[in-house]
Amino acid sequence: VLDDGHMTDGLGRKIDFKIRSIVEAIVSNYQGVTYTFEVVEQYRNMKEVISTVPFVTEYAIEAMQKIGLTPKVSSIRGGTDGSKLSFMGLPCPNIFTGEMAIHSRHEYVCVQDMENAVKTMVELVQIWGFHQKKIKRFFMKKVALFWISALLFLVLYLNFGFVVFSNKVAIKYEIISVGTSNKTERNPIIIFLHGAGERGSDNKKQLTVGLPKLIESLNFMKISCDIVAPQCPVNSSLVDTEWGAKSHKMSKVPSEPLSEVIALIDSIIYANSENKQLKIYLTGISMGGFGTWELLQRFPEKFKAAMPICGGADTSLACNLKGIPIWAFHGKNDKVVLPSRTSDIVNAIKKCGGTPKSSFFEKVGHLSWDKVYGNPKYIDWFIKH
Repeated sequence: VLDDGHMTDGLGRKIDFKIRSIVEAIVSNYQGVTYTFEVVEQYRNMKEVISTVPFVTEYAIEAMQKIGLTPKVSSIRGGTDGSKLSFMGLPCPNIFTGEMAIHSRHEYVCVQDMENAVKTMVELVQIWGFHQKKIKRFFMKKVALFWISALLFLVLYLNFGFVVFSNKVAIKYEIISVGTSNKTERNPIIIFLHGAGERGSDNKKQLTVGLPKLIESLNFMKISCDIVAPQCPVNSSLVDTEWGAKSHKMSKVPSEPLSEVIALIDSIIYANSENKQLKIYLTGISMGGFGTWELLQRFPEKFKAAMPICGGADTSLACNLKGIPIWAFHGKNDKVVLPSRTSDIVNAIKKCGGTPKSSFFEKVGHLSWDKVYGNPKYIDWFIKH
């Protein structure tokens, strides 16, 4: 056992009792077997260092209070980097950065918490500057450098927007709050999927087509909600199909961008796990219309209602959709995506016992979304479920 004074006596006894005894019990069953038992330290309890310089924690608490937060001081498991830095002479108590459900498949970042983390760090640097005469100058330089570096990292991260990563793609998304925040219950959430022309990596282009009219109507109707708008990368697609095809079969595995949208939606559900009244609505245009249909067919239980516009679906999976409120739309003169793509899936759902609605616009081609999002009748139906 490695015991150079870094491990407490209690930890040494626990290692001997639990781990060494297990090893010995196993080895005893095999004659002539020898073993070497070694415990290598990974990281230690930073409290050993933090407790010797209490003002480090006090400054962090003061910074949080200055931006209107009420700090909660408690013990946590983790903080590997902070522990190593602390024992290298740079005391680093853990404070929040906005990350939630860390190291799980539901890991996500909260924009409000990240903004508060940045504000806290700005205050923290100022507090250290104000109190620098109370501490050794070399120590001040070390700690100030750490906090300034952390601050710059967070500012850059915020500036580039939110990113959900996978092995092959990184999908960005924007969150838009419409109306006023509801203090008694969470606002409903609308997932908006854009068309193929808005693909990119700027986290802006997906906000320019269809969505402005939807936001305009929601504001006019005084409906409060949060809109989540992911952006599909260039040279990728939400759904694996040709837009002009007469039909398609849904692939067994969703595309990489759609997989990231699914992860994003799962994160939203996880973040609101205590909100029993959470309502998530789904709508999309063109490529996003196809994406809307596929998400519904894969996860019908996640959505309260849906409005796919000029999209198409796998009619063999229509029965998955019979219990979902759906109003589908298409322009009768659409030459990009055949209007039959909408009528086929709607009729197939009806054969399964569902009651989907559909509307086809006369003398309208592919660009039919403003007729949908600009009509309060459709928005009212959508959001009332």
